[in-house]
Amino acid sequence: MFTFQPPFNFLQDKTIMITGASDGIGKCCALYFAKYGANLILLGRSKAKLEEVYDLVDKIKPNSTVIHPLDFGVASELNYKEIAASLEDQFFALDGLVHCAGILGPRTPIEFYSADDWELTMRINVSAAFLLTKYLLPFLKKSMDGRVVFTSSSVGRKARGHWGAYAVSKFALEGLMQVLADELDNTSKVRINSLNPGGVRIGTAEIYRQVEQIGEVLESLVVGQMWQGDTRVVLFIRLNKNTSLTQNLIDKIKSKIRFGASPRHVPAKIIAVNDIPRTKSGKIAELAVRDLIHNKQINNQTALANPECLNQYKNINELNF
Repeated sequence: MFTFQPPFNFLQDKTIMITGASDGIGKCCALYFAKYGANLILLGRSKAKLEEVYDLVDKIKPNSTVIHPLDFGVASELNYKEIAASLEDQFFALDGLVHCAGILGPRTPIEFYSADDWELTMRINVSAAFLLTKYLLPFLKKSMDGRVVFTSSSVGRKARGHWGAYAVSKFALEGLMQVLADELDNTSKVRINSLNPGGVRIGTAEIYRQVEQIGEVLESLVVGQMWQGDTRVVLFIRLNKNTSLTQNLIDKIKSKIRFGASPRHVPAKIIAVNDIPRTKSGKIAELAVRDLIHNKQINNQTALANPECLNQYKNINELNF
């Protein structure tokens, strides 16, 4: 396997813009690019989260970062023009543009996919990348070695059912990358690529933090379920007495997680249970539930304070589709 270890100054004084920089892959890119000397322009929906990333980057490379809050879901073409105009005022050239912003959207058959969800996913995942790249190309061309990277996905290269607009949007990004690369070949020093980062782990703490603010929910448990070659988030919740898991409550929980954490944290399945397994020390037994839903044997059940509740996590039909 090919490995590459860049020198400490590999990106020294390169100016790089990262979208989706407030969390996930975008945040990781920001921290690593700063480590290797880059000056950064960070775009993201949440100003508060961008400020948190700014503080982390500033400890690595002080006074080298600009943040620009922008919600791609509602941004107009004028907003992208304004970003380009602000760039012209502060920088001579742009050396890199890394597109990390994106949403997963519903995991549901096309037959039941809503037009609003489809349009929002395409707007954020495709149209935003197109418009931002379009208006920043003049600044990328001023660089001696400008680079544009689109974040792709395996389902953008080989489609799978139930991936809806997300898969189609990634196919579109692959096409956009190829069109741009062909247009700029032999006419510019700007190189265009796509990158499939593979599966990305997310922190469950962010999900717990959002769910505990919902009054109808007493407690919750989050696990990852292997599904169709990927991992999807499953949220089990224990509800207050006389509260049932309605579609309205499911939508409320997903919305809270989407805007309080990120779209990547939104669970694919939300399932009501009567009890949450805990160890005798009071810790939520996530591993036991994860093993159960994958039909694995649970060892050391004697360490659990309430092992009898595990039966309700077996053979859950909703986890089969």
